Amino acid sequence: MNNITLNTLLANNLFINNTWVDKSKISNVCPSQKNKFKVKCKNSDNYCLVTSGIKRYQILAIYIQEIYGDGIYYCQTDDKNSELFYFLIIKNGNVACETDCIINREMLDFLLSGIDSSAYKNLMVVELTKTHFSKIIDEYELIKRIFSKKRKQLSILISGLFLIFSLISLFIADYLLNG
Repeated sequence: MNNITLNTLLANNLFINNTWVDKSKISNVCPSQKNKFKVKCKNSDNYCLVTSGIKRYQILAIYIQEIYGDGIYYCQTDDKNSELFYFLIIKNGNVACETDCIINREMLDFLLSGIDSSAYKNLMVVELTKTHFSKIIDEYELIKRIFSKKRKQLSILISGLFLIFSLISLFIADYLLNG
């Protein structure tokens, strides 16, 4: 994968535009978000609300937080579109609730120009590159393989237990009927 972009990550089932909730402001959760599942970054107070089909290892912001740590991250969505950008802020291990989203160039310029007078002034501003994306996709593929292996092992275990219980039930039924 020579030409890795944000869209490449999204095509590989990584998700952005998630709803991040500040644990200390839990009352601000919209009623439509109440049926979603909570997913957290390691060492984080904030959590992400996702639908049942999305797994923790499919959330791009978690990879950025766990691999690169605190910072202000942005990148173009792809090489062809210089007007849309992914924007993410991580401070003290927490994804800023208003980020993990797509914004236009004008909004990006406005937000970056105001960093020095904001609560995020001490954070490093990082433009995500193909190198960052490559490391994220490698980690994602590794985690995906681990989860796949665990699912296979669990399936084998459950099948084995089912077989054992079936055989025990047959022996008990045979003993009671022919005993």
